[in-house]
Amino acid sequence: MERIYSVDFLKGIAIVIVVFFHTMSHKAELHGEFGSLLLYAFPRFVIPFFFIASGYFFGMKLKRVYFSPLILKAI
Repeated sequence: MERIYSVDFLKGIAIVIVVFFHTMSHKAELHGEFGSLLLYAFPRFVIPFFFIASGYFFGMKLKRVYFSPLILKAI
């Protein structure tokens, strides 16, 4: 399977965002209402991205490794 560089780029950005919000959470009281909103709302979209990307690539691997030989044997 060929590498999809756009997904790697998005994963890199998501990693930086997760690290940023983990370090920001220790001083949440200094950021005010908007900072607290970002701290609690935005990471809820970044973390599922990792699960979606991992599931996609795991599914593609399962399809290629396990299901393709079974289909070829059935034909």
